[in-house]
Amino acid sequence: MDDVIKASLENVSDVNKSRPWFCNGLKHGTAVLTTEEQLCCYIAAYGEMHKQKLDKALETFPFKNIDSNFEIIDWGCGQGLASVHIISKLRDKNLLAKLKKVTLIEPSKLAINRAEFNVNKAVGNSVEVVSIQKYLPSYSGNTDSIETLHIEEPICLHLFSNI
Repeated sequence: MDDVIKASLENVSDVNKSRPWFCNGLKHGTAVLTTEEQLCCYIAAYGEMHKQKLDKALETFPFKNIDSNFEIIDWGCGQGLASVHIISKLRDKNLLAKLKKVTLIEPSKLAINRAEFNVNKAVGNSVEVVSIQKYLPSYSGNTDSIETLHIEEPICLHLFSNI
């Protein structure tokens, strides 16, 4: 995750370097991102905060209870920060070999492409990575929402890191 944050900080334009959270179209991190600059600004502005939130959430996570193969579904994954961070923790606890699949769900095409790249870099070729470019189900009548998922493993970790 530190590498993702570092790369984003290095690639933020000079215009946004000192205040990436004011990047045009970012909407305080709630917008569906549509430009590379927005992707970099988002991580530059909020990446460290996400890392701290995830560290806090994972302090009491029962890693020892993972006793079989499992998969991850990262809802509203953005650029895959939560998946990348938990993958790092799994590697530290010698559990990465049990991870068989990561499903990334995100409406932004650019963000989900970046998430897929980040997660593939974190896991290598050992894990299936599935990207679904859809919105989450809602009551707003959005017709481009995810409708089904295929869960294959006996354990499935659902990540809702920023939704």
